[in-house]
Amino acid sequence: MRIKMLLALVILSVISATPAFAAAINFECDVVGAKLQVYDNNIRDWGNPVSLPYTVVEPQYTLVTIKVTASGYEDFEQLYETTKAPQRHVINLVPEYDDIGVPLFGWAGQIISKRGLSIMANQYKIVMRNMTTHKKTNAAQVSQDIVYNSTGGHFSCCLANFSTIRNQYGSAALPGDRVYVGAFNSNLTICYGYKVITLTEEDVSNAGVYMNIFVR
Repeated sequence: MRIKMLLALVILSVISATPAFAAAINFECDVVGAKLQVYDNNIRDWGNPVSLPYTVVEPQYTLVTIKVTASGYEDFEQLYETTKAPQRHVINLVPEYDDIGVPLFGWAGQIISKRGLSIMANQYKIVMRNMTTHKKTNAAQVSQDIVYNSTGGHFSCCLANFSTIRNQYGSAALPGDRVYVGAFNSNLTICYGYKVITLTEEDVSNAGVYMNIFVR
């Protein structure tokens, strides 16, 4: 009889030590070497960093706050709630950028005929180029974008470079960069009008400029 009672007490202690309605959240990250921290409400501070992937197990309907960090990337913080079903979340970190530079920079405007002629859609091929960073070996849109104009002569070009530092490819735009926009024929052999500007801090802060191109 005593043995049965002892066995029952052991089983009861094991069951009570494990949450009856535990729930799991699995966290992963797209950045190698990223670390995860779980906020501890008892000490009101972040727990020790752990490698990803990592699974958090808590009672159902518990609020869990996490932080994911990695060198060269912005910190990620978010609140999750455990549910009956297991969850899986892949965290996508955003690269850090120099405050004075931007990964995307655009130039919008309108082609205007000096003779007052109407501009048809696809009449001109617009070339936007960062003269400071452009190399023929650059990938598309890193330092140059080529598009046709739309109805009424309107156009919009964009440079895109997500490098975190200015290297041989460069970031999309920094203050002091010289940027060129020209209106060409379809095979890029004749330029009908162009502008070259030196970017200011305000231009870069706005991530673009609006400026018209006058053609002869």
